[in-house]
Amino acid sequence: MSTSDKIQKWAGNLEQTFLSLIKIALKSKKTSPLPHGLKNADELVILANGPSLNNTVERNRAFLDSRTLLAVNFCATSPMFTELKPELYLIADPLFWIVDEKREALFGALAQKTDWSLHLFMPARSKVDKKWQQIIESNPNITVHIYNTTPIEGFASFTNFIYRKGIGMPRPHNVLIPSIATALRMPFKKIYLAGADHSWLPEITVTENNEVLMHQKHFYDKGVSKADTVKQENLSTARLHTILYHMHVAFKAYFTLRDFAVKLGKKIINITPGSYIDAFERMTLTDKTGKRDGIVIQARSGSTRMPSKILREFDGETRIIDIIIEKIKLSCPDKTIVVATTDNPADNILEEIAKSHGVECFRGSEEDVLARFIGAADRFGLERIIRVCSDNPFLQTDTFNELFDAQTRSGADYVAFAFPDGRPTIKSHLGLYAELATTDALRRAAAATDEKLYREHVTIYLYTHPQDFSIELLQLPDFLKSRTDIRLTLDTPSDFALLQELYSRHLAETDGSLKSLIQLVDSEPRYHSVMRENIEQNEK
Repeated sequence: MSTSDKIQKWAGNLEQTFLSLIKIALKSKKTSPLPHGLKNADELVILANGPSLNNTVERNRAFLDSRTLLAVNFCATSPMFTELKPELYLIADPLFWIVDEKREALFGALAQKTDWSLHLFMPARSKVDKKWQQIIESNPNITVHIYNTTPIEGFASFTNFIYRKGIGMPRPHNVLIPSIATALRMPFKKIYLAGADHSWLPEITVTENNEVLMHQKHFYDKGVSKADTVKQENLSTARLHTILYHMHVAFKAYFTLRDFAVKLGKKIINITPGSYIDAFERMTLTDKTGKRDGIVIQARSGSTRMPSKILREFDGETRIIDIIIEKIKLSCPDKTIVVATTDNPADNILEEIAKSHGVECFRGSEEDVLARFIGAADRFGLERIIRVCSDNPFLQTDTFNELFDAQTRSGADYVAFAFPDGRPTIKSHLGLYAELATTDALRRAAAATDEKLYREHVTIYLYTHPQDFSIELLQLPDFLKSRTDIRLTLDTPSDFALLQELYSRHLAETDGSLKSLIQLVDSEPRYHSVMRENIEQNEK
């Protein structure tokens, strides 16, 4: 760094330090004493809001039960709150006490459900609102601790001193920042982050009316949440530059907290699978089932009816293979994702695509797809596989964990969603669901037959030989049980044009749910006419 750069940096820190002192004088208040007598004074798990938290809790309960837990925001409104009984709870967003509906839902749940000792951290500025205090004051189990959210910047020696005293913290643009900052003031030597997905970027869209929508998914609203505008503290709608700026500030703050933790001799460890936070050490928790699971995407560029169909521009500049990979990453961030393509040089591009998305790639026989899947399982140590066809843009990736959970309960060799007549959806034109098979079952099938049909179609031998394999079939939603007239899979140019139109309209005009997709299909006779013709011409 040049001398002029050093002078400029020093001057910047001096200015920020001066401004921070003014903010302290105007905003910071006396804080409450910190809690003591916690279950585990050495290790804390912060339970953030991300959708991956459900899987983390389900599969690693013993890890959580042995540590102190800190919950945030709307956790009290979910069943997880009374199941885990966190000792610490932190609120940061003013909307929780400014908006009547949010206030009543959150603090009402806290007051009603908390039958254990709970330390509730509230920002100093929340004291101006008496309503939340009146709601919880009837519950003697809740002890309120006041903390400061004053944003502090400047010389590191100055900021670290202020952080230690609880006078301020790095800019608290989300609830995780004050949670970590507060935890660092307590005796904990290790602070684990669960549910800290932060996978917001792929969930931002801008409509033709320049309305910025963001789909903020949480562990407590699976299947219910939808894209919406982002409200600021003054209840106005945030523009894209504001949203991206807040993200910038938040991700930068994590590095500040990491450096502060190092100064204190403490560790912040991210145990959230697939988290976008790049500041902290990561650790993968062992699945309680002891089984390594994988999502294997069957893909090749060659196709008789429509060559390179999954590589063609589908949504803007996005290809279907890109859409599928990113959907799987969001739904199953803790799984090994593999693109299983051929050893044909034409499929080099698929290996490059896998690398660009940060997922694995396996290359094998073009004709013997069963052997290709077994090879992928062996390469990555997979005991259970969800097989994904790469030509289904409406694939319901949020059902994948249902398949894994069903197999865990039953121990079946093969699990799939099926029609009432017992036919797995993979044998239909539906194009919405994947299927699960154990690697052991695939090996047994490979040893039993060399028939081309069974080697080309990976799982067909399993569900056509129920005397040799245990099969579990899951029910479809009621609105799909008789819908053999729907075709959402891609084989031909006619399919491609129709699915493109449906995909665009589904994103722009509906709430994004599966039910709304089917309603969209039913809204125009033209869709059914094209689907009927393609179903008749393309056998499954």
